[in-house]
Amino acid sequence: MLQAAIEGQGQFDAEFRLALPNEVIRHIKASAIVLKDEQDRPVRMIGINYDITERKQAARDMEARNQELGEAHKQALAATKAKSEFLASMSHEIRTPMNAIVAMADLLQETPLSTEQQEYVGRFSRAAASLLDLINDILDISKIEAGQLGLESLTFDIHDLVDKIGELMAIRAYTKQLEIATFVHPDVPTWVSGDPTRLRQVLVNLVGNAIKFTERGEVVLRVEPNQADPRTLRCSISDTGIGIPADKVESIFESFTQVDSSTTRKYGGTGLGLSISKRLVELMGGISRSTAPKASAAPSRSSYPFQRPLSHQLHRHRPPLIFVTAASFSWTTPKSIA
Repeated sequence: MLQAAIEGQGQFDAEFRLALPNEVIRHIKASAIVLKDEQDRPVRMIGINYDITERKQAARDMEARNQELGEAHKQALAATKAKSEFLASMSHEIRTPMNAIVAMADLLQETPLSTEQQEYVGRFSRAAASLLDLINDILDISKIEAGQLGLESLTFDIHDLVDKIGELMAIRAYTKQLEIATFVHPDVPTWVSGDPTRLRQVLVNLVGNAIKFTERGEVVLRVEPNQADPRTLRCSISDTGIGIPADKVESIFESFTQVDSSTTRKYGGTGLGLSISKRLVELMGGISRSTAPKASAAPSRSSYPFQRPLSHQLHRHRPPLIFVTAASFSWTTPKSIA
């Protein structure tokens, strides 16, 4: 290296270790250039030595830290996978007998029972159904985290899907004496291609959430064109419920999270519903966000794509079901145009 610098092949740069009398080792970096005379003959070198011991140690510490972080990351991924696989396995094993319990309770309710017996059967039937819903939520979130939840691509009637969701959730709303209605804009195409089962799950989840946190008033499910993007449809769930504090808006989409402990005590639930809905929307290629302030429950939106069906009726010409609302959860879905 020194000879190359003397011969004009660049400057001299080297690193070496220096042993001091007290047996301390210092790392030194030397840099120098060759000065030449008028005949281009080297006459002297000038340069400087740098003590780079601390820099060397910092680099070694950084490398060790990166290795530790890499190993910790691998262990965390392995732990998450093991947890998800365990939850999926346990949920499946529990869900099978729970389905049998729910079915037997339904059959028992069809037999002659006294008023007291009907009350008992109704209680354990509702408890079993609630536990089954919890198991299904845990199974879904574990599948999502393990990357094992697949999506279908089917052509389906989104008008019919919304109508059936309204009919299903009307029973739950009736028990709280709430008004519930669906509104599908006339410009919404009838047929779209996507995963109707998971879309239905998201809508039922959010409508159910709105009903749970609404004590009086109404819950509204809307599907309408998105004016900001003609390729999309906007689905929104609106309610007149308790709202969400501004500082809690983002956290409500996290697993096992609710606004506060008093919410859990009063309304129940595990805090998985919105997290599952958000992740399902993201699996369908979309995004979710919420802007719901306390006591106002403003829109929370997501967007995700639907494929275009090859040939189906574009619109169903019928009057929409219209109702009034003051709050909304919503997301956007690209519409299919035949």
